[in-house]
Amino acid sequence: MSEENPVYIASAGLDRCARSIGYAACGKKEGHFDQGVWLRDAVWGGLGSLSTADEKKLQTVRASLNFFLDQSPLIPYRSMSYIHALYMLSHAKLKIPAHLEKDRTIPLAKILLNPDILAGKSQHMADNFLILMLAGNYLSSQNVSNDEKKEFWQAHQNHLKDFFRSYLDEFVNDSTSLITEAALSTRQDSICKSGNVLLTNVLWYKTLLDLRDGVIVAGNDEWSKQLIAMTNILKNNINKLFWPQLDETRSHYLDWVDEKGERYDYFDSLANFWAIVTGIADQARAEKILAEVSNGNMRFGQYQLVETVNHPGYPDRLIDRGLRILRFSQWYNSGDKGIFWPEVSILFAAALKKTGKELEAKEALGKIEDLIIRHKGLHEIYFADGTPGRGGVFNGYRAPFNFTMALGTYLWVKANWENL
Repeated sequence: MSEENPVYIASAGLDRCARSIGYAACGKKEGHFDQGVWLRDAVWGGLGSLSTADEKKLQTVRASLNFFLDQSPLIPYRSMSYIHALYMLSHAKLKIPAHLEKDRTIPLAKILLNPDILAGKSQHMADNFLILMLAGNYLSSQNVSNDEKKEFWQAHQNHLKDFFRSYLDEFVNDSTSLITEAALSTRQDSICKSGNVLLTNVLWYKTLLDLRDGVIVAGNDEWSKQLIAMTNILKNNINKLFWPQLDETRSHYLDWVDEKGERYDYFDSLANFWAIVTGIADQARAEKILAEVSNGNMRFGQYQLVETVNHPGYPDRLIDRGLRILRFSQWYNSGDKGIFWPEVSILFAAALKKTGKELEAKEALGKIEDLIIRHKGLHEIYFADGTPGRGGVFNGYRAPFNFTMALGTYLWVKANWENL
């Protein structure tokens, strides 16, 4: 029955998150105040959609690509959000478009009221490259016809190249291919990470892989050669910087290395799992990461959904001050806050599969699927007993809803399971 099929339930939940220009963070009528279309949610919803042959979902992906790429190189951080102007007050320094930031005489009020700012457009978001991942995935998808791929390439190849070049100029080191970012400049904008951040660079590596595959399909040999070279350089430098020595004392990648070279050795489980899934981590490193997971330190309450379902528990000094005041310090920071985020568990299952641990992988993914069936979808956060969670000052801030990032990640992992 469809009511007991987790793929069907997740697919239907993703449909409820669709908007005219892509995927919002959640469904329209599911108790969440933010109905904006965030770039990262739109991309992960799109990856989930491209894992299906559902024409309705493919239309949403095309709408998302058309909207975001037509804005390049000034990719919107998010759109259709009534609260964006308020949000920008605390993040304006990081997200002022370059043509305004250069003029220090412009009053702050004028900058904040600028249409580009209010629309969420910015060259200062370090994970805007994710739209390139979605574009590459679209061009190489088995569920998109060759005619559609050709039409897309002809319409957007200049946008893709322009945005790629502008992104390289602003964020990427020419010699290492690593991204350098300012604090709070990605979608995970609660932890004050800056410099070279593991998760950003691992997703950048996946983006280059997906874009490479798509560009090869499109027939651009020159660009594909550049992307192939960059992926090799980036992979080597991620391992060199974040896991500088494969020895008995290191069991996971560093979380980030700041501009001064200071190393922050938190176990960002999501980033480490992505490093396994994308092939950055070799078998020896992958085994060490998964061994750290199973040592008991990452267990979550009594519910035991999956042994590691949390982001690290970062100290308050690393949390954005505004979020601390509003009591949102658990945002992507749930290691000791009593909540977990389902996409981390989904990637844990994928990492187990990638490492050859078939039985453990099926068990881990099965627990997520039990959760999907029980709650008819995937919510943003859960408490230790497995119930969907709320949090923050405003009641219902994280009320249960179908969460695009989790749904999209689940559908992507499920569709690619045999090829992991």
